[in-house]
Amino acid sequence: MKKYLFLSAAILTAFSLTACRDSNFSGSRIGDNSHLLMEYRIFNGTDSQLLEMEKGDVINAELVIDSGQLSVKIQKEKDDPVYEKKNIVSSDTFQVPIEESGSYKVTVTGEKAKGSVKFEQNSGTEALLNSYYEAQDSRAFKMFNKSIFKHLASGWTAKLGDIENPKWNYDTFAKYTILDKDMNPDMEKDSLYICTFSAENQKCGYAVISYDGDSLSLVRAVETPYLFDMHKNIEGIKKELNYSKVRSASKASRVQIMNGEEPIEGIYISDNEGNHYLYNFN
Repeated sequence: MKKYLFLSAAILTAFSLTACRDSNFSGSRIGDNSHLLMEYRIFNGTDSQLLEMEKGDVINAELVIDSGQLSVKIQKEKDDPVYEKKNIVSSDTFQVPIEESGSYKVTVTGEKAKGSVKFEQNSGTEALLNSYYEAQDSRAFKMFNKSIFKHLASGWTAKLGDIENPKWNYDTFAKYTILDKDMNPDMEKDSLYICTFSAENQKCGYAVISYDGDSLSLVRAVETPYLFDMHKNIEGIKKELNYSKVRSASKASRVQIMNGEEPIEGIYISDNEGNHYLYNFN
């Protein structure tokens, strides 16, 4: 009889704990070292998740508050929080740039809250690549892929000499900006694009293309010792960024800098604080 009483007490205790937990949280939760996703009808209490971040990464955050309020803190070990806000009563989205690699604890506290939260690691490299290649959503890119322009572009490398059966690398298509020595863009030349090519005899290069809304035309074609492209050189770019003043790079663009007689071909990378870095292809 005592045995049965003991089991009944244990079951009752477990039920009471479950009921208590359910009264504090009713919803779903998914978390790992790159994201935390929570949707809930009831959230009273605190939850946390460790995110493994690299320098240059960004934490993308999205808070949906249907009722109640939230408090959020993001902190690396015992350092000062990189983000902290209390008593949030309105839905919000924001980004938290990461300036130092490590484990970052995301802590969310709910008070009679209903809604959802999302915290996701956004690779700094991914953000830069998306920025650099955003021209692949443009009308110019769609036109460049049409068969009539594929035929026209096949002759653009003819004057370069020994270029055997060149193929255009459409995944390298990007906006091309001309800057003066003070890094100011030439506004008269704001409809330029660039695409690299590779030949069967291991030679390569790029073409600068002008777009006027109705047609494309060649500005110049250039042979290069290697592919002047961001994705192909991303590992070298990441290493050099570690020694630059750029904290959390957010934008990248293909540029030519008019610096005296020898223009510089490169990738211009900047952050939200006005810092910049030039990856020099020359």
